[in-house]
This record gives sequence, C-alpha cells and structure tokens, in this order.
Amino acid sequence: MLSTFRNIENLTIWHNPITLEVLEKMKDLPLRMLSMGLEHLRLDEASKNCPAFRNITHLKIISTLTQRDCKALVNFPKLTHLCVFSQDEDMLDVLQDYPSLQVMICLPYDHRFTIKSDDPRLLVFWDCLSVEDAILEWKRSANGRIGFWELAEIIIEARKSEIYSFLHFFIYIDLFFYRRFL
Repeated sequence: MLSTFRNIENLTIWHNPITLEVLEKMKDLPLRMLSMGLEHLRLDEASKNCPAFRNITHLKIISTLTQRDCKALVNFPKLTHLCVFSQDEDMLDVLQDYPSLQVMICLPYDHRFTIKSDDPRLLVFWDCLSVEDAILEWKRSANGRIGFWELAEIIIEARKSEIYSFLHFFIYIDLFFYRRFL
C-alpha cells in the first residue's frame, strides 16, 4: 500500500512490525508525522535505512526508548515534537540534548510515576487513550482539527504565559471533555 500512495505525510504503524522491507517502501515518502512501535527494529537502524525520517517533525513511539534510541534522535534534524512511553527520568536529558524540541510527551506505564521538571515543554499524560480513541484522535488531527499534538501545544503555550495558573483548572476540564467527544 505504501508503494501506491506516495504523498503520505502523516503515518501510523502500530500493529504491523516495521521491518527493513517496510522502511524501503517508506524511504521516498514526504513524512512529517510518524507514530510507530520499535518492537522489531531499533530507532538508529530505522533512521539510517529510511531517508524519509530526516523530514519528520512529530514522532510518537509506542514503545520504550532505550539510551541508544535517544542518541539516534540526532538523525531527525527537523524533530520538534516527541512522544514516548516512558517513566524514566533520563528522558529529561533528551530535552537538554535537543533544544529544538518544542513538545515532549511522556506516557508512563505506572500512574504513580512523577517527574520533576520546570521545563514547560515536558508533558506527562497519565491517561492514555484506547486504541479506538487514538484512531479517532489521529483522524481529527489529520483532518485539521485539534488533536493530540495541537492540544499539547495549547497546554505548553498556557504554561509559558502569565495566565497558566488561572487556566490550569480549565485545561483539565477541557481534557476531560476533549476525551468524551473524540
């Protein structure tokens, strides 16, 4: 299918493993957003074998990043938005190592996880969407409506402004309603 549609900019590969064969079919895509798992391939291998990764601005990895994977982010020169399943405080190093990141979202496995950071670019979302809701959210965002990344940007802008403490309460209310009306 990737061979047929050559103008794909926003791609999600969740249930099929990304292999070298899949990367070969992706290499000429004008990708900007990618959501994928790394169960069968390391991020450094993927980025070296697929030139399309150099254009990615938004990357969501639905598996845990290793230190090696974090170092491979250097192969994503246009990366501004990163989302990872993690509850490792070492992820704070990624923010320091990649100042071009505008948004970094951690999705921890454990609801008791806390991370201490004053960096407004870091968000921790404890309540992950179901697969069905994530697909609906992806469709919303792909069709120009407020989705996952846009919501994160709104929260970060509010944090940077002087009205954040006032908006803090309303952001959580909006998140609740946002989830209910996906």
